[in-house]
Amino acid sequence: MVNSIPEIDYYLNRGANAIEADVNFSPDGSALSTYHGVPCDCFRRCMLRSSFSDYLKYVREVTVHKGRNIALLMLDLKLEESKVPKASQRYAGIDLFTKLVDHLWYQVNQTHRVNVLVSIPRAQDRMFLKGFLSELNKEENQKYAKNIGYDVGMNSYLAEISSMYESLGIRKNIWQGDGITNCLVGMRPENRLREVIDLRDAPSGYVRKVYYWTIDLTSAMENILQSGVDAIITNHPERLNSLINYSYSARYRLANRTDSPWEKIISVSKSGSLAGSRRVFLDIVVNILELGAQARDYFSRLLSRSSK
Repeated sequence: MVNSIPEIDYYLNRGANAIEADVNFSPDGSALSTYHGVPCDCFRRCMLRSSFSDYLKYVREVTVHKGRNIALLMLDLKLEESKVPKASQRYAGIDLFTKLVDHLWYQVNQTHRVNVLVSIPRAQDRMFLKGFLSELNKEENQKYAKNIGYDVGMNSYLAEISSMYESLGIRKNIWQGDGITNCLVGMRPENRLREVIDLRDAPSGYVRKVYYWTIDLTSAMENILQSGVDAIITNHPERLNSLINYSYSARYRLANRTDSPWEKIISVSKSGSLAGSRRVFLDIVVNILELGAQARDYFSRLLSRSSK
């Protein structure tokens, strides 16, 4: 969740190679702002926001002119929270695509063009994708197809999601996630994540990439890495990078902007358990220390903002 422009640099400097923003709409379907609101993840400031157009312009600036490594921009579309009626969802898809072209991709060559993952809440929101695809399929816009991926973010039934993609003719560039807010991540069963990974690894499965959200504790990150996911959403990229660079360097590396985020990579091994392999006592100690650090960082940033 990176919804203000200053946060983009903050998280890139901490080692993030991708950013996720929450997009809010007007009732008629215009993409207005990046904003989450309350409630959100624990130890995060939920009310920060930016103009959506300005946000895209800044991402373009830092990637084209400053050479920052943003392998993927994920847009979590808050269609339900914005109260966008079904009748306006098609226009919302058209408007979002138009803003991506105008503010993020226009006159940017393929080398520097940021890949975007468009995440609708549920399979029932397919009208948004119909509008989005109506613009993408225009001859002058087809060059952007290689920069766009698709996701359904709110843990819908997988068969329902697969049927939606089939009806829309979407067969490539599909991500599928599973998860819950960082406040409750230890309480979510692993069953659906296992199903998603099996779909990715099946020859006929619709899934190209699997991600899990939102994990901030190192022990939980390690457990999910053992399952064979392709990506993790976290508020602490520096912790994930440490695991990838050391304990999991033989199996993972951090993706960069030259990598394709749409290529299916079959899991090398499914050894390990989401329940974890590290010693329980060590996990408890590390978790307490990390939670304390998160709390200190949160209140320090909050007080710093209040004093300005």
